Amino acid sequence: METAYIGRLAKIDVNVDLTHKLCASLMLTPFRSTGSPLSLVIGSLYIKHPNLFGGSEKLDVSLDKGLYDSNVLIAYRRPRPEWLAQQSFVIQHSIAPEIGVHGVPMDNFSRSGSGGVNLSRLADGLDLNEPASTKWSSTTSIKFEHIRPLSDDGRSISRDFDGFPVTCSGSSHDNMVVLRQESRYAKANDHSFCHLSLQIGQGIPVLSKWLIFNRFKFIASKGLKLGPAFLLTSLTGGSIVGDMAPYQAFAIGGLGSLRGYGEGAVGSGRSCLVANNELTFPLHKMLEGAIFLDCGTDLGSGIYVPGTFPRQRSDSEDVSGLVEQWPSKKDIGHMFEFIACYVACERANVSKSVLSQILEYLTSQNNFPTSVSSHHITSTRREKQVLALLEVVPEIDWNASYVLGLCEKAQFYQVSGFIHTIRHEYLAALDRYMKDVDEPIHAFSFINKTFSKVWLGLTLFMGLRMVAGFARLLSKNGPWWFLHRDCQRTEETGR
Repeated sequence: METAYIGRLAKIDVNVDLTHKLCASLMLTPFRSTGSPLSLVIGSLYIKHPNLFGGSEKLDVSLDKGLYDSNVLIAYRRPRPEWLAQQSFVIQHSIAPEIGVHGVPMDNFSRSGSGGVNLSRLADGLDLNEPASTKWSSTTSIKFEHIRPLSDDGRSISRDFDGFPVTCSGSSHDNMVVLRQESRYAKANDHSFCHLSLQIGQGIPVLSKWLIFNRFKFIASKGLKLGPAFLLTSLTGGSIVGDMAPYQAFAIGGLGSLRGYGEGAVGSGRSCLVANNELTFPLHKMLEGAIFLDCGTDLGSGIYVPGTFPRQRSDSEDVSGLVEQWPSKKDIGHMFEFIACYVACERANVSKSVLSQILEYLTSQNNFPTSVSSHHITSTRREKQVLALLEVVPEIDWNASYVLGLCEKAQFYQVSGFIHTIRHEYLAALDRYMKDVDEPIHAFSFINKTFSKVWLGLTLFMGLRMVAGFARLLSKNGPWWFLHRDCQRTEETGR
């Protein structure tokens, strides 16, 4: 810690803490590793200025660097009376692996490794800290957030290793304006304490492509002293409705959730409910023991997180000691196919998000059998299901470019030709139909329909031209032209 004096009144507090990891050979390659010794340096830097412009304005700058993450925070606070909300202008940029949903469970799910998706998050806005009254305190903030997924080598990505989108917009980034409100209640004495936190976030649709959602989360905890032991129990829950990117899902597993599992190793969902119970007791002056029991559920909302079902564990993974979860990957597939059948028969309607998940499932190569013959049969059946869906569902309910990319990757040439046709891209449609060597009849059918439309169009065109010429002739010679022509022929015959 060093203090630098500027002028007579202002001073700057600087705190630097750097640590170099010597056991680099035992660690994984850090994010954006360049081979430089600085890539293995972790530490923090804090700079505080208590009187920036001479009016008691405070400036706080902090930099935290880890092996796989980093965080930069700049906060500027203006002095206000104590009975008013304290304002803080905040700019924050962070980079961290997204392992809650895209992480890879390892070591019997005891930890989660990087799945190759890292989040670069830039946020700036205003924080309002309301003055505390009795045991309640609250914080309100409104911030603009720009979130960009990155690969391990620092490149912008829009899809994960399985080919599923990692953003809600489907592009390389998400933008949102979020209004947050957090209220906290705390009460404590010598024998017990209780704490309650309520958090509400609302995405504001400033622009049409920005995320619109409502996210709610609560944390309730109670501590009680039982002789020399201490019992701590807590309940955490939350839910999100509206637009949602995969990284916004509630991850179940990790130190703050189900201990003994890696972050997100148990699952993730649009909703969650987690209960933690812990009993600690002294064993020695410097040794303490603990017994804990944790449980959690996604309340059946895991299937509604975009692109999560391909990452469920396979039958070849070591899952000894674990109870098989429901619904399994096979169960989810049966449900998707059942819903797709009813929608194609026009006996049911689905939302855009559910339709997107159904199309992702039907076109994913990970859901096809391994044998060649079964793979071909399943692929043909799935292609017919996708085609039947798109012929019934209105075009405004699905993104043609996105579905076309899925079908191109799955080699669904009939569906690709159909999409190109409704987009009036006839040469591209013919090219896709010609690639379907197993059913060439579709290419000839497309050519016949196209030429039939062209011949009908030419016939109608020639007919309209003849009618127009006849109308011009009548308008030029008058309605008595036929009678005059017949009289002339009679006179000539009489002569």
